[in-house]
Amino acid sequence: MNKPKWVVVFDFDGTLTSKNLVSLFDVIDRAMPEEHMVQLKLMRDKYIKKAHAGLLTKNEESSWFFETVDLYVRAGLSISKIEEVMHLVRLRNGVVECLKWLKCRHIPVAIISYGVAQFIEAALKSNDALHLVSRIYAGKLIIDSIGLVKGLNTEYLVFPSNKGAYSRRFSESFSVSYRRILAVGDSGSDAKLGYLKENRFGITNNEVEAEKLKNCMGGVVITENFEPVSRWLAEKINLE
Repeated sequence: MNKPKWVVVFDFDGTLTSKNLVSLFDVIDRAMPEEHMVQLKLMRDKYIKKAHAGLLTKNEESSWFFETVDLYVRAGLSISKIEEVMHLVRLRNGVVECLKWLKCRHIPVAIISYGVAQFIEAALKSNDALHLVSRIYAGKLIIDSIGLVKGLNTEYLVFPSNKGAYSRRFSESFSVSYRRILAVGDSGSDAKLGYLKENRFGITNNEVEAEKLKNCMGGVVITENFEPVSRWLAEKINLE
């Protein structure tokens, strides 16, 4: 197989899924015992607005993640419960078709998410799309022999501040220039996704967020359907 000329990196929450979903962490709430939900909501309210604006400090990025996983451990969250609730997740209309189009052209695709790998894998699998993604960079839960969450593997932790580093790592693995990384995200948390601003595209659902994204994205679209993203990717890739 010839060496690819491009690689594509996607954020997951709010990018491949509707902004109305918010995040896969919200889906996991359905698997959490009620007695842990008050603490989980208080913690989320402390961080969420700064996260969407891309204003979390590195310490806050890490603290939020570890505090969340600690609650999962105490709640006895299991991999079977994760897979069960992730069947509820639907990708945006047009996402699977876009991933198939990229796969047919032998363009490697990565998901780089400030989230949990097992959540993303289960959501993709339930949409018959896991095989269309080359790599997932996200926090990985430690699961014990009976399927319970026991902690967080610290080897591959993705935060908004290091999405660019993971984008470059992915392109290097295919010997593709950083300048040929195409990136798609939905918020200020994706300001470092990819490499060049002109090769970074934003998807959102309102004018206010679109204006904010223009600071870090080469192009922005307001839509619920993924078709405009697919067109942007095709235009970039088919320039040659």
